[in-house]
Amino acid sequence: MFKNLSITIKVLIFTLLIGALIWFILDYVQSKAIQQIIFTELASDLEVQAKEDRMVFDRYLQSHNQAAKLIISQQRFQTYVVNNEWRDNEDIKHHYRLPLWLPKASVMRTFFSARFAILIDSDKQVREVYHYFPDELPQILQETKTLLQKLSHNQSYMTTIDGLPYVISSRNFRGETRQVIATLMLASPVNDDFLMSAVGDSKEGVVVTLIDGEPDRVIASSNLDLLLSNTLVADLEETYIKTGASFFDYGASDVSAQFASFMKKERAYHLANHILNKSKKQRAFFAAMLILSFVLLLIWITQRIRRVTQQIVVFSKDSLGLEIRYSGDEIAKIMISFQQLRGNHNFGDFITTIAYF
Repeated sequence: MFKNLSITIKVLIFTLLIGALIWFILDYVQSKAIQQIIFTELASDLEVQAKEDRMVFDRYLQSHNQAAKLIISQQRFQTYVVNNEWRDNEDIKHHYRLPLWLPKASVMRTFFSARFAILIDSDKQVREVYHYFPDELPQILQETKTLLQKLSHNQSYMTTIDGLPYVISSRNFRGETRQVIATLMLASPVNDDFLMSAVGDSKEGVVVTLIDGEPDRVIASSNLDLLLSNTLVADLEETYIKTGASFFDYGASDVSAQFASFMKKERAYHLANHILNKSKKQRAFFAAMLILSFVLLLIWITQRIRRVTQQIVVFSKDSLGLEIRYSGDEIAKIMISFQQLRGNHNFGDFITTIAYF
């Protein structure tokens, strides 16, 4: 059946098959190349964003120390601690509403972000605790004369408590004799809520995380809608771009957790598909123009071949009295005609006639 098709149809089918194959190969190669370029650009942008987020996070950590300094400078705090009545508590007194030694609510809302505020006497004994949220204070922070009180003095210090990073800052208040009367310690777990408050609205689609454990696991996330805590990092490699992974390398930290940012690869795929769709439309237009030009050229050539074939038929029948049976396309018909006419004595006249046409 294919043998008897005209040469125009044969060449057209062959052209379409070759074009489809080339289209498929170019589309696959180009898609991979564009995706790789976009991944590289997004990773570069994410690296820059991660550095900015890290600086914002560090400033938020330092705000605990600044808040402690501001609180002990308030008249409410000084008036309360100078009065020695608060030292008479036999057990630790827990507050779930603002105590008298903290600023008023309107002032607290502007700068206070700690989860716990701890009031410690001159003997390094914990006397009172304010719970910003009704969470239990870790036992180590309730103990007397802990090393954490020294390490967090006048700075924001990061450490691990009960498997979770904490930021701790403490400030001493001295009386007129320069003796320490009280110490204020602020402490917060560096968890999901902390990261959300610290980083805020990061770049769209970017999740800031803390990574720790063996194997690596997300222990805190700035966007729980995109990435949940307790997720294994190995499970994120297929769907997320990761960058900015770094330890807390400044001196006031002994945690092993890493600060890292993630971005879903869906964004890269979306951008790549958007670009590819536009390029496909352009390629389709140019391909259609090329095919149309080729088809028109092909029709012109095959029409000339068909005219030659028709002249052969007419000459063979009218001049030579031959009834040639044809099978195949135009080229095959010409070859059959030549084979049957080769021995005829009027073959020279036939060639002259064909040349004329």
